[in-house]
Amino acid sequence: MGIKIKDKNKIPEVAKKLSGMDGKKISVGVRGEMEMIARVHEYGMDIPVTPSMRAYLHYEGIHLKPSTTHIHIPERSFLRSGFDRYETEIVDLIESLLGNVFEGGTSGVALLEAVGLQLEGKLQQHLKQLSSPPNSSMTTDRKGSSNPLVDTGGLVGAIEFMVK
Repeated sequence: MGIKIKDKNKIPEVAKKLSGMDGKKISVGVRGEMEMIARVHEYGMDIPVTPSMRAYLHYEGIHLKPSTTHIHIPERSFLRSGFDRYETEIVDLIESLLGNVFEGGTSGVALLEAVGLQLEGKLQQHLKQLSSPPNSSMTTDRKGSSNPLVDTGGLVGAIEFMVK
């Protein structure tokens, strides 16, 4: 009685697909002209009031008390808190895509790009849904909206991923 062994070893094929990932990482964040705005909202900031700032704000109809020495921008983390909120979904996506890599349908770089695109979208969604801490009443009146991180849409659109 003979035994036949049929080898369906896909390890070399999978290794080849994963080799394109060698050292690559997904980076999701805000770059360019919105980077400073993103940093201020992500971590918060106290901005010293200078005489020229006080004069400009007065001209704009915002009258600061003489005792006001700083304008406080509260922390409104959208990158860190968004990642924390959607981490489980992203891990699930990675696990499902790894199955596709092992079965030969997806390359390692395609996996990274799919995860980056998904995370970019989730962070944009999270930013649009943030409502706390709320804007000051002066900011809400100026913007015509109470969403603290959405004004022109520039910050939402500046969230992007890169595979590098």
